[in-house]
Amino acid sequence: MFPRFRIILPLKVLIISNFCDAFDPCLVGNFNFLLKPGLRGGNCHLQPGKVVCDRFIDDGWYKVLHEDDIKPRKMLEGIVSPSYCGTSFPIWLNGSHPNTVDGIVNRTACMVGVNSFCDVEYDIQIKACAANDYVYNLQKAKTCNAGYCFGVNLPCAKPNPCEPENSKLINVEDDRSTSCKDKSLSLCDNILSNEWYRIQKNDIDLKMPTTCVEQNSCGTVSPIWLNGSEPTLPEKVVSRKACVSNDNACGCIKFYNIEIRNCSTFLVYNLTSTSSCPERFCFGTDGECRSKTNGLTDEKEDFQKYIYGSVAAISILLIFVSIAVYIWYRKSLRLRSISTESKFPQCKESKNGENEIFKD
Repeated sequence: MFPRFRIILPLKVLIISNFCDAFDPCLVGNFNFLLKPGLRGGNCHLQPGKVVCDRFIDDGWYKVLHEDDIKPRKMLEGIVSPSYCGTSFPIWLNGSHPNTVDGIVNRTACMVGVNSFCDVEYDIQIKACAANDYVYNLQKAKTCNAGYCFGVNLPCAKPNPCEPENSKLINVEDDRSTSCKDKSLSLCDNILSNEWYRIQKNDIDLKMPTTCVEQNSCGTVSPIWLNGSEPTLPEKVVSRKACVSNDNACGCIKFYNIEIRNCSTFLVYNLTSTSSCPERFCFGTDGECRSKTNGLTDEKEDFQKYIYGSVAAISILLIFVSIAVYIWYRKSLRLRSISTESKFPQCKESKNGENEIFKD
């Protein structure tokens, strides 16, 4: 029994040793992604309500990659001013990054504090998985409003327009489709605000046509269509030209610069108001023209209705108030008259020439 026990024990030690040597933090599954990567840039000033706090992260290996980043972000080397990197007390790398041949290295990270640029030190580890591709073994911060800095000279990342709170959902009618051809319609997007839009009709997502649209379509005289391809998912946000169909037909003499983002199951469009009328963005290919529309153009109509309704309500209220004041005034006069009569009774002349008090 004893010889067998002596053989098994070294094998267990050998297996454990080989497992430790084989652990590679660069492999998928051996690291996590740090939260709020878009706010960790060196030029991202602290934003109210969006403070980076690494007090509650788990100790372990991390990569930092924002959705619009091509490669993972690199930790900042050197001193960082307070209230940058999206936090009150930034944590920066007091040292240099390793090369791929160095393997896992030990480094010190400093937290900017009230007294100095290195009030608190953290022991961390770094490994270079490839050129400009690193993983970091980080410790949780000892206080909140303290966070690790990633992204040299990077500003705060723009909000993801695919998230509902960062884009405006618009439900449109059939008259925005390319099949709506009515020369009597001259709707316009001149009051359109410059922001991200998700376009739907009956809860179904619509797309901007990618081929030339003839005039007097989409409920307007000069329809606007996409001159270019739709972005793929890896492309993220792309810039495109939106052409205006005018007398030059498909020549794209006039166009608007817009942005498009692929959100996997739908597209969002960063649109702008038109510089002249009647020009309108097209969405969808099916549907019949309608005399009344809603959606992007109806924002102005809804506002006008609100104003007109408010003025009408105020006018009616003033009329009622005037009537009430008039009634109160008449009643006050009557009461005053009665009071005067009670104090000074009317008299009439008697047969003998003397005045008598007039009684009802």
